[in-house]
Parts: sequence; structure tokens; C-alpha cells
Amino acid sequence: MEKANIILEDGSLKEVDSIFYLYNSRYYFIYTEKEIDENGYVILNVVQVGKEVNQTPNGPVETGYMIGVDIKDEAESQAVQTSITKIVEDKKKHTQSSDIQYLPLNMLANLRIVSKKTFRLLKSIVEQYFGINFGTAIEQVIVEQTNTNNASNGFDENNFNSQDSDVIIDYRAKYFEEQERNKELEQTITDLTDKLNNIKNIIG
Repeated sequence: MEKANIILEDGSLKEVDSIFYLYNSRYYFIYTEKEIDENGYVILNVVQVGKEVNQTPNGPVETGYMIGVDIKDEAESQAVQTSITKIVEDKKKHTQSSDIQYLPLNMLANLRIVSKKTFRLLKSIVEQYFGINFGTAIEQVIVEQTNTNNASNGFDENNFNSQDSDVIIDYRAKYFEEQERNKELEQTITDLTDKLNNIKNIIG
């Protein structure tokens, strides 16, 4: 997992351990605040990522934020669980599933979490295969979770917040595709500039 700074539901900025990936032509973000539940499982969250757009009298206007929301559709929720299983297997076997594309976190800009789906993994798996070090803060987190979270292992269907009606989410892949294309163009320009400089050096 990689470190990322995101905006939580309460508006606070938080550094989390995360994975950003593409599956079934949709973008998902898995993250953990390194919380441990009363049974010793690591609490993780998964959201679908889209571009936040406000509806105005003049039409939709981008807010400049990416937004993460809960997956409420049952079929998609099942698909996401399948993708999580594939990711765990990838980590354990050092493989790359053909239908999962892991994405760089710098593609995410100003990610704000509105609602989320919660699931759990064994702490030993998260430590060994996802490279997360829980340090000495585990006991305190366990105490907090004992008092606040009694969800069973797996996805917590009740853990979501309602979304403001004047906000819509554009899930189109084009935003990310354009970002990736721009990076490729920047790299091409850099390569061409280097070649041009080399030619100038040769010519003298």
C-alpha cells in the first residue's frame, strides 16, 4: 500500500495507507486508517472514485475535487468483493491479475470521502503482504474499536452517509484517461527535447 492524503467525511485531512485501481472500467480506492477491531482484524474501506460536479442553473460545474462514495448496487458490491480477493491473491503470490490495473496515486487530486464500504482483513495478512507497520499504537486502536464498531467481518452495508442532492458524480473514465494521456505527452516532449539537445551537442 502507498501513503495518500485524503479528506475524510468530517472534513479532516488524513494520511492513509491505500491502493488505487481500475476494475470493470470503474475506479476504486481502498484505504485504511490502521484501525483494529475487537477481533484483531484490520478495518479497511473501499469507495468508488469519480469527479465531483455541482449542478448549477448554468449547468454542471466541476468542483475541483475527486469524490469517493459507497458502492450500493448489489451486483457491483459483489464485483468489488471479487476484486479485493484478487488483490489479496496478487499480494500473496506477487502476481498481477489481468483484469485489475493498479494506478498511481498521483492521478488522484483532492479526494474527498463522502461515504464508504467497510471490510476487514486479518492483521497478519495486511502486515505481511501489504507492508503496513502498525507500530505500538495497536492496543489503543483496539480499545477504541471495541467501543465503537461491532460490525462483523466483511462489508458493512450500513456504513454510509447520504450525498447532497445538488452534487453529482461523473464516473466517466475519460478524466483519468486524459490525465494519463497528458503524462504520456509530457514524457514524449521530455524525450524529444533530450534528443534535440543531443543533436545540438553533436552538431556543435
